[in-house]
Amino acid sequence: EMASLEETWSSEEFERWASSGRYGQVMEVPGRGRVLTLKVPLTSRFESRFAESAVFSVEMLMARLSAKKVHVGLAVDGTRCGASAFHGPREWEEWDVDVHRLWAEAGSPSSAVDKAASNASLDEAVRRCGELWARDPSAAVAVFSIDGYNTAGAVATAILVDLGGLDA
Repeated sequence: EMASLEETWSSEEFERWASSGRYGQVMEVPGRGRVLTLKVPLTSRFESRFAESAVFSVEMLMARLSAKKVHVGLAVDGTRCGASAFHGPREWEEWDVDVHRLWAEAGSPSSAVDKAASNASLDEAVRRCGELWARDPSAAVAVFSIDGYNTAGAVATAILVDLGGLDA
């Protein structure tokens, strides 16, 4: 049985997560949809650990984006241990969002650090974005990793270069 996040993350790791911004700006991909990088949302069971200003859940994110008329069609999970360590596996489904995991095999929450994805993993995430935008050119892709910077940024860059025609 896999250890829980509460058992493996130190108070410093929870603090690092809490001090990271929730999400960045929605980026327009030329001729396609939009991309948003964010830190991994945590389920409400973690709310007691944080000040209200640090709480961040799938429901909160989706409600805010919905109010801004941003429809998310795909979430790319860049966590090594899989989103279910952080929030319920059905939380994205409740908003009709498909989830694509960068990592085929989940590690334990103790491996909950951002790590570079393989080229094949990045290519698959880009392919899934292209499929989404072929069906719904106005949709957004939410890319999350532990703190929303390293892995999420690499995936967003791959999308912008491969599908948006930007130079690397």
